[in-house]
Amino acid sequence: MQWKKLGPVFCPDETLPWMRTHASTPFPVHIGGDRYRIYFSTRDVHNQSSIASLELELLPQPRVIDVEVAPLISPGVPGLFDDSGVTMSQVIRADEKDYLYYQGWTLASKVPFRCAIGLATRSGGQAVYEKYTQAPVLGINAADPYSLSYPWIRREKGLWRMWYGSTLAWEKDGLDVQHVIKYAESADGIDWQRKNTVCIALKDGESGIVRPCVLYADGKYHMWYSIRVGRKQTYRLGYGVSEDGVRWQRHDEEVNFPIGVGGEWDSEMQCYPCLFEHGGQCYMLYNGNGFGRTGFGLAVKLPG
Repeated sequence: MQWKKLGPVFCPDETLPWMRTHASTPFPVHIGGDRYRIYFSTRDVHNQSSIASLELELLPQPRVIDVEVAPLISPGVPGLFDDSGVTMSQVIRADEKDYLYYQGWTLASKVPFRCAIGLATRSGGQAVYEKYTQAPVLGINAADPYSLSYPWIRREKGLWRMWYGSTLAWEKDGLDVQHVIKYAESADGIDWQRKNTVCIALKDGESGIVRPCVLYADGKYHMWYSIRVGRKQTYRLGYGVSEDGVRWQRHDEEVNFPIGVGGEWDSEMQCYPCLFEHGGQCYMLYNGNGFGRTGFGLAVKLPG
């Protein structure tokens, strides 16, 4: 793969109290022509995250048209699984309803945090998303006893297929984590069946694989994800291929994504890739330094 970076697209300017820093885990929804609604996660002065959106004109050059001044999804009330923040995962349209999946955060004492997967929906012409329930649709259980993260979902002939992150263990000091990509299925996008199947496992020296993005092309499944090496607070991009969506082979060396230089916004980290097709070309939304503190940017895959 060869990629051409189109540069940074958006970073908060600190004018809104709930959107002071970060524009993480971007996800696009086509709204017509060359325009997209980009959902993303942002943080307030207390480092709590909410879900925001903006309108982006993709061509001839990426340009932000409008930024929503109110959050789409906010943290839950104290005691709930998402009381310390909500971060964007994906929107799925099914049966004239939008399903917005997100990661809910709660702070912990002996480890930094615990997360689960939540759902918000809206029907027809509704402008506002409502949380489906105060509880997660995918939380900790015997298969995933520690913490869960960003899901990616595809609907195939009535079957909902999910790839999501699961923590296998925390180190004793609570500062390092072992995190992999697992698989689940559902008939309705709400009740999920897990078989404790690991799709993308860790290699030697790695501590985390997070935020999968799964596409289907040329008779195969293609997954992009973020790789954390050791205890370093940084990520790089990875890539895998599968015939059935369950058994995967990693081909990280094929990503070949250019790294920023000097003090550029993505010189230290590239993470949370989200790929989509438009006008016969493949684009990638992604984050740079600081897990999205420098905003999100865009790249396009070159032919060949």
